Amino acid sequence: MFPPCDTDCCFEQATNDRYRKKISLIGPEGSDEQAYYFASTNAYTRGAAAPVNQSLVVSYTRNPTQLYDLIYYDTSVITDPSEFMDGRKKFYMDFFSTVPSCTKVLLQFDSLPLAEAPYPTGRHARFVAFTGGSQTWERLEFVHLDQPDLKMDLGFNPVNALVLFFAPGTKTSDTYYFRNLDIAVVGCDEMTQTCEAVVHKSCSVFLEGKICNDGDGAFDCDVGCSTDPVCVKHLGDSLETAAYQLAAPGSASSMKIVTNILSIAIMGIIMFGSMA
Repeated sequence: MFPPCDTDCCFEQATNDRYRKKISLIGPEGSDEQAYYFASTNAYTRGAAAPVNQSLVVSYTRNPTQLYDLIYYDTSVITDPSEFMDGRKKFYMDFFSTVPSCTKVLLQFDSLPLAEAPYPTGRHARFVAFTGGSQTWERLEFVHLDQPDLKMDLGFNPVNALVLFFAPGTKTSDTYYFRNLDIAVVGCDEMTQTCEAVVHKSCSVFLEGKICNDGDGAFDCDVGCSTDPVCVKHLGDSLETAAYQLAAPGSASSMKIVTNILSIAIMGIIMFGSMA
């Protein structure tokens, strides 16, 4: 049973601010421009033929064995995360799929190698968008959701990776098509024809990960809830997913990351086993 609908629900609402496109992270034909593909839980296909208009885009089919199937990108353009958290900048993306309305899409700021540790370490901020379920191309707008690692020191741990999650917390196997993952800045003149336009949804969605209430007023898996059985499983699933997707063939750095993750996982199993 889910906890009461409080801060754990998100409603996407229209804003009075107008945004203009500034930086393209993944270009109009699915090419990487300022976000460079690193690894993913399943096959990542550039230059796929898009449904409807047959333009070239990125195609991605979710891995149904993973609760937190994800796509990792390297980037160096997120120099000030606070600009996205307070609304001075936003992310937009062209999206097509046959998934139901209000399916979640998450974009996460990571700091590697700090984020090799279990969630939420090294995860600076998350942004959420919801699908419209229209089965046509739509423009998604990401809004700031939360800041998982409140102890991050950005002076020593800059954001250097973006993580994209489709339908997190599920084991679906849907295929998604996307392009034009862009950064936009607040302030736009209609005459420039660069203003972002989206169809806003009203989605009431419980966000997985906020599970145990340790008295801090939020349902989460922070330190105070680290021994909660549901949180143990949640964090274990996150570790398993990270280890799987970071195992990029032929990458020495990836193997080092996986070794570290597996070491952490083993320590966690020993620790929680001793508590039983």
